[in-house]
Amino acid sequence: SKESRTIVLTYNDSMAIRGIATLLVAFAHSYDFLINRGYSVGIGKLWLLTGGIGVCLFFFLSGYGLNISNGVEKKNYILRRVKGVLIPFIVLEFIFFIVETPLKNINIFNFFQYLIRNWNSSWFVLAILLIYIGYYICYLIFGRKRLNNSMLIYNIGIGFLFIILQLEPKWYNGHLLFSVGMYIADYNSQIIKYMINRNLWFNNIIGTIFYCIFSILFVLNKEILWANLFKILSGICMCFVIINTMLHYKFKSKQLLWIGKNSLLIYIIHGHILQIMQTKNFLDNACILFIIGLLITFCIVIIYSGVIFIMSKLAESASKLLYKKRI
Repeated sequence: SKESRTIVLTYNDSMAIRGIATLLVAFAHSYDFLINRGYSVGIGKLWLLTGGIGVCLFFFLSGYGLNISNGVEKKNYILRRVKGVLIPFIVLEFIFFIVETPLKNINIFNFFQYLIRNWNSSWFVLAILLIYIGYYICYLIFGRKRLNNSMLIYNIGIGFLFIILQLEPKWYNGHLLFSVGMYIADYNSQIIKYMINRNLWFNNIIGTIFYCIFSILFVLNKEILWANLFKILSGICMCFVIINTMLHYKFKSKQLLWIGKNSLLIYIIHGHILQIMQTKNFLDNACILFIIGLLITFCIVIIYSGVIFIMSKLAESASKLLYKKRI
């Protein structure tokens, strides 16, 4: 119930939001795919904005999740988070490298070239790894009490680094939402107290109005560097609306939870599926393309998860047998 709520976003809330964010990013990628092939999508260009919304949500949830769990104080927690991103990324990239490369050219050297060639399409994975590493370093140097402020400075710093390296704006116009998530987690009780007894629709209408204003200002001025501040502000407004809604209602969709839990796999696989489709004479309808691309992606995620599950069980059984033999 609303009165007994003790946390802004539960684990299931976060997974449901991740599920929504994953679908938003996938839809944006589908439209981007059509534009790159020369199709005129008209007003459909607006769907490209959903990718930015989804990415902001991912950054926000990552920062929120790390702080609300206080996981950084647990042994090897950040290492497990880094491994949880890096290992699936390397494994899946290697699988698609084998699929996309002639047999005679499959070797480690060409695989590294493949990774370098596709590094910009995997920008989110690289950015979140850099943020995770920075999070742990800030914790070691400044401790838990100063973690939020030191991490904010770190995120601003790497943002300027991305600008100096002349990377695309997507590298630096959403990652500050990670710090927003951290602050929200640490002011959890105050936020619940403020929002829970206030009018849901009034707050959401105000938040949505400001989100639209900042989004429009960003779109109209996005060629100008400082306009990226509007995307960050629109992301904050969007998170406000989502938190406010989640405090009053629960998403109970098992499908969204599954998508949220497998969001990283879907992100990596879906991008490659679209790249493979781009070499074929495929559909020019974004909605059908979106559905077919996701269905293929979901099938591969299920197969990958099944194989990993079987391998982990086999490894567990093998370790038990070795242990018994030693005894």
